[in-house]
Formats: sequence, structure tokens, C-alpha cells
Amino acid sequence: MEGVDIQIFAEALVSIAHLFYRIEPEITSQNVADDAVQRVFGKRSLQPKRNVLLSGKLEKRIRVDYFLSGKRPLALEVVKRRKDVLAYMEQWGWRWTDLHENNPTLLRAMVYDPDNQQWDEDSLTIGKAVCEIFCPYFEQDTIEAGLAQVA
Repeated sequence: MEGVDIQIFAEALVSIAHLFYRIEPEITSQNVADDAVQRVFGKRSLQPKRNVLLSGKLEKRIRVDYFLSGKRPLALEVVKRRKDVLAYMEQWGWRWTDLHENNPTLLRAMVYDPDNQQWDEDSLTIGKAVCEIFCPYFEQDTIEAGLAQVA
């Protein structure tokens, strides 16, 4: 083996080690926020479309977890990210604003799990600023009040 081969092998190991820290482990337990949202839909006998692509004014392919059409359509995203929530909320702040500019009647909703996610004040502020419904999963009255606006 030559020295160059050892150097390339070592660089490959370093690259793999860096990727290991970037991966977010899969959630071993079920997403309680998503389960709560599904229960609220079931309680009201609503069948939303899942993983729908919506079109914003600039971004034409924004995927949301749930979509209900109605007098005021509802787009709902369940936050699944456990760490790095600020970057995630900054992305969704842009997406919700873009969707709203294209469809001003759209109800924007996000539901999260504060027990299993690392939330900071900035992330919560962004969510409250861009969503008409932004709450933890256990505030089912808030979610139901938002669903009442769709019908």
C-alpha cells in the first residue's frame, strides 16, 4: 500500500464520521402530535388529503402533511423535527408566507410536541407570527376551533 492510498482511506473515514453527526435518528416512539391530529380529524369525521403539494407565489411545490378544502382551506404541518427547530421554523416561516401570498384565505396550521422537541423562544415566535393555528398537540380545543373555520 502506498501513502496516497492511506491518505484517501483516512479522508473517507473522516467524511463518514462527519455524516454520522448530521443524521437525526429515527423516532423510536410514535409521533404523538400526528396521532392527536388524526384523532381530531376522526372526531369531526373529516378526511383530509395527506402529503399534498401546494403552490405558493414563488415556490411552486410546497408539501404539507394535511390539507382540507372548504370555505377557508386548511394546510396543516405536524412538526417532526426534534433538534434544530429554529432552522426548520425559518424555512416554514418562508413557506407559510409564500402560500399565504398566493392564497390569502388559506388557514396555516402547525402542531408540535413540546415534550420531545427542543423549542426556543425564536422558533415559537415565528410559528405564532405566520400561522393562524400554532399549538402543542394537547391543545385539541385550539385545533378544533381552527377546523370549524374550514367548513
